[in-house]
Amino acid sequence: MASFNLFLLPGDGIGTEIMTEVKEVVSWFEKRGVAKFECESGLVGGSAYDAHGKAISDSDMALAQASDAVIFGAVGGPKWADVPYDVRPEAGLLRLRKDLGLFANLRPAICYPALADASALKRELPLALHQLQKGNIAPVDMAQAAIGPGMAIFSRYSKVLEADGSSMRVRTALQLINQHLDEYLSEQEGEYDPDTRWALSWFEQYGMNEGPFGDAETLSKAKNTSVQGMVDAGILKAGAGKARLLKREEMDASWNPNTDKRLTVWEAAQHLIRVLEAEGESGAADLQQQLGGLAQSARDLAYRLYSICERQGWSQEALAYNSLVTVWPRLMELGRKEEAQRSLESFL
Repeated sequence: MASFNLFLLPGDGIGTEIMTEVKEVVSWFEKRGVAKFECESGLVGGSAYDAHGKAISDSDMALAQASDAVIFGAVGGPKWADVPYDVRPEAGLLRLRKDLGLFANLRPAICYPALADASALKRELPLALHQLQKGNIAPVDMAQAAIGPGMAIFSRYSKVLEADGSSMRVRTALQLINQHLDEYLSEQEGEYDPDTRWALSWFEQYGMNEGPFGDAETLSKAKNTSVQGMVDAGILKAGAGKARLLKREEMDASWNPNTDKRLTVWEAAQHLIRVLEAEGESGAADLQQQLGGLAQSARDLAYRLYSICERQGWSQEALAYNSLVTVWPRLMELGRKEEAQRSLESFL
């Protein structure tokens, strides 16, 4: 009979209930002679933070790497809402994904028709956020601006309750609004090309710094692209076991979107900022016109990149993305004037 080592990580909240059922399933297979399982349990998420001051300990990480499979429950909860960002419960899951080389989630889920519209926040807030973006709210003001429509939804009800029946605090409501804002910005990633989706994931982890080539290669397969393809596209530098995104000042100053054979939203956004910083509004407006419909995607990407920079504390890089969005209406105005001037000259 085959034997397997399982490492169980219940985590927090419902995760502990899930793991109880997992053990029942394991026992069912063993009783029927399907296989033998050696199970060992560890801590992850908030429970690990309470015990070790980090979202997963090095010893538990080593056990995870040595096991045949890791069974994971869930992490997080209001109790750990104010812990430092680098040791928040979700960091345990992120480390598991990174160290075990996992870049995909399969999450079976059922949405009962009667509950499809149960969450007014999930149903209505994305529409309000879209209007805020459309109105060119600066990324630096987006979180604050989202509070208005978010709290308007909560205010429609005489009482909002937590899962345990207690009244929800305003602080928790604000956290939920921020969570939905992050989800809204993340969902836009699905509209981008594979190179841009790779660059976003890499940037979130390494910024503009070097990272292991192996990580870059593994991530490229998950995003359906290739390291060499992104090097050829002019957004990545790779060699000597390392990889990193090209900084704006390293990008080709003669870049022309009309002749680029592998055009990406990532490079469109970076070149817009590069030209804005080097040539001012006029040069950026001209490039905006050349990009056509891709320009709008580049602007939307700037919101997501600002959000990442703000969380990571990269204030200087965040400023670049905020500046691009802030100046956007002016670029459009200059572009329209330039187009009108060209039309007039052509007519004459």
